[in-house]
Amino acid sequence: MIERIAIVTGAASKRGIGRAIATELAKKGATVIIADINESGAIQAANELKESGYNVVGSKANWYFTRSSSNSCVFSIRRSKLYYR
Repeated sequence: MIERIAIVTGAASKRGIGRAIATELAKKGATVIIADINESGAIQAANELKESGYNVVGSKANWYFTRSSSNSCVFSIRRSKLYYR
């Protein structure tokens, strides 16, 4: 069986598309990482989903753009290792 891991941004808000996406992915069996600039909101959202029995972790995250040859977008999660089990 293939394990599915999803990183969802913008899910710290109690209402909104980010939270709805995180919830639906968790219901479908994915491990969900809620990554948001609002760390306390991300952790609270993850804890609420964990109480329902889902495999979720919340973390502070930042998006930033670099001026490289590939014009890549870099995503940084503050913690280097996320233990979600």
